[in-house]
Amino acid sequence: MITNSMLRRFRPLRRLGSTPALAAASLLLIGSSLHADEVRLQDGRVFYGKVTERQTTLLIETATGREVVRKDEVLRRRDDDSLRSELAELSSLANTRPEAWLEVARRAHQFRLTDEMWSALESAKSADQSDRLRARRHAFLSTLESEFLPAHYLDRDAEDRIRQLTLRVRKHRTPTELEALSAILSTFTDSSDQLWHKVRIATNALQREVLLDALWAMSAAGEDETSQENRHFVYRRAMFERNTPVRTSVLNNLRELDGGDEAVDYIASALYHSRLDVRFKSADTLGAIGTPSAAKALIAAAPKAAAGANQRAPRAHIAIVRQQAFIQDFDVEVAQAAAVANPVVGTLQSGVVLDVGIVGSFTIRSQLVTSYRRALHRIAGSDPGPDVAAWESWWQGIEEARRRAVQQATQAANARGRTEGEGSIWDR
Repeated sequence: MITNSMLRRFRPLRRLGSTPALAAASLLLIGSSLHADEVRLQDGRVFYGKVTERQTTLLIETATGREVVRKDEVLRRRDDDSLRSELAELSSLANTRPEAWLEVARRAHQFRLTDEMWSALESAKSADQSDRLRARRHAFLSTLESEFLPAHYLDRDAEDRIRQLTLRVRKHRTPTELEALSAILSTFTDSSDQLWHKVRIATNALQREVLLDALWAMSAAGEDETSQENRHFVYRRAMFERNTPVRTSVLNNLRELDGGDEAVDYIASALYHSRLDVRFKSADTLGAIGTPSAAKALIAAAPKAAAGANQRAPRAHIAIVRQQAFIQDFDVEVAQAAAVANPVVGTLQSGVVLDVGIVGSFTIRSQLVTSYRRALHRIAGSDPGPDVAAWESWWQGIEEARRRAVQQATQAANARGRTEGEGSIWDR
């Protein structure tokens, strides 16, 4: 997901205006890097690209390669200026409708007018896009691989294409271009392990963000085992990602699926992990998600984290001694006419005994409870206090206060509606 923080970090390649009207006018003025003609054949096929005339044939350089057709097969041919005029007319009719601008972008891509296509896609952005329009935009962006890779790369294996697409993720790209790269990478559904590997080895934070967004788009709607594994991978990256903008982008994606409840269930299980660093990361991530289910998971795990935190530290000792044998006496036995002296052996011990209190576990448990407390404060906006046993009642009070606030707001809105409906006596 391309966030506002990402927008501030990028230096856009094209500044075509901040309104659709200016963007429509810019399509008349923009100079595309490609010269494209339309060649329509008698059998119904249509090609768009740079045309080179020969004696009896035409060489057409399309986005996917070269085509050679005979001149007597051509039904109609339109030059670059004619295509641009048609596109400008469509743009003038788009106004502020995102779906219309998306159609303009489709037509510009068909005409191989690259700059005009990116301009229309910028105009097609809308903060209140419907799920249907968002899906249409994603589907179109996923078809733009030829805009980033040369034609001879398109027939290579998935691993090579993923590598080349990842290398094309750079800061000079516009947010729309990065969105397109993410959509394209999400089409490699049979190579998710390659995307995992790229995320792990990528030192470029922007590349990790685009790859994680692709994995999320690939798996968000699926219920099969591969989709679940991809989601779990994204959940783990949300816990251990060190780059703040990347982590924020991942967390925003998590909240879009069931309000983040599935992510909370998976991440909350790490609150009981044997490794303490994992438990710290899990608590911090749940606090960042910030949903009621995250707060309940933290409260449920707190008693185990606090076990022993308020007790005296256990004690243990270690003895380091040296034993030395010596003859301490003789035991004389008399048998008939003989006397025998049997030696009595003793043991001399020397060394030191160290008595210690094991305070490490006590300190770590206190820090763990503090991290849970900090996460709850981030979610609710108030401190639950040091007493873990009181956190449950504290949360119930928070929820009750929120319910009362919602009821009062609803009643006030209904009262305003009745007042506006009745009007004054002079309005009747």
